[in-house]
Amino acid sequence: MSEMMTINFEIPEWIMEGLNSGQYERIGGVIVEDGTKQVVHWLKDSANFQVGNLPVTFPSLGKITLLAAAFVYFHSNFKQIRENLKEINNKLDAQNFSKLASGFKLAEEAEQIKDKHIAKQQMLHARHLLEEGKNIFLSLFESKKEKEKKNELLSYQFYKLSITCELAIIKTYIWNEELDIAKARLLQLKNINLNASIYYIEKYLKSKASNQYKLILLRGLNPFNTFLGLFSHLIKKWDLNEVNLLKKIEQMRNENIKLQSQFKLLINDPRFKYYLLTDASQAIITFNDYLDGYTIEVEHLITEIV
Repeated sequence: MSEMMTINFEIPEWIMEGLNSGQYERIGGVIVEDGTKQVVHWLKDSANFQVGNLPVTFPSLGKITLLAAAFVYFHSNFKQIRENLKEINNKLDAQNFSKLASGFKLAEEAEQIKDKHIAKQQMLHARHLLEEGKNIFLSLFESKKEKEKKNELLSYQFYKLSITCELAIIKTYIWNEELDIAKARLLQLKNINLNASIYYIEKYLKSKASNQYKLILLRGLNPFNTFLGLFSHLIKKWDLNEVNLLKKIEQMRNENIKLQSQFKLLINDPRFKYYLLTDASQAIITFNDYLDGYTIEVEHLITEIV
């Protein structure tokens, strides 16, 4: 199964004209005004993607827009990744998946419950199980990090699973209208994905470096160190007061700006060829744009509430 897919979305002609003129830009699954980043259009699922006038390539790491991703989508993604992992390594214990399976199932069911109090309690329980299950798989990956070069297929599926879990957890915060926390976790996920992107690009560039030329990495990191260890730095306590949470959001935004600069320097390296990367590498790099789109979606919700 390819990690990248192209779909033709149908958009109004005036939106297309704005994209062509530079008045609008597409960021992930949202189209915004250039400069203000005000949302003017959302890309939406359609019964027929063959007739659309806007071809969009996006990775299987997420949905085209976060708000359109129901918990049934995350549950389905989890099931597919679980099968992929079993095919790669059939020694994985089924118990390792149990908390995640329960968490996704509970969240999917909670989304359909009409009694808001019962639904909220079940959604919070689902979030707790997803957090616990995600940590189990992060520990499993950490135990294999020294052999990461020999387990690239396995490591990517662990990464994909971690992304799916984190997006589902973020969606529970959106569902419960805890939008600032959702925004903070999206910014932190963007930080992780930028680091993963830089990891893969540095790895590719090092493979192209001649014996006479030693690649000087922008950061003093060994490119073969695992990037998934970054997930362990996700904020542990989300009961921050509003002032501290807003400070954390600003801090993460500034960190991401610096990482984004490093990322752009690497992709502008004349030796870098995007089309020569593996599907997995392309998916992770392309996903940065969609994470920006997800953040814009949450910011749009925040302004609507205010």
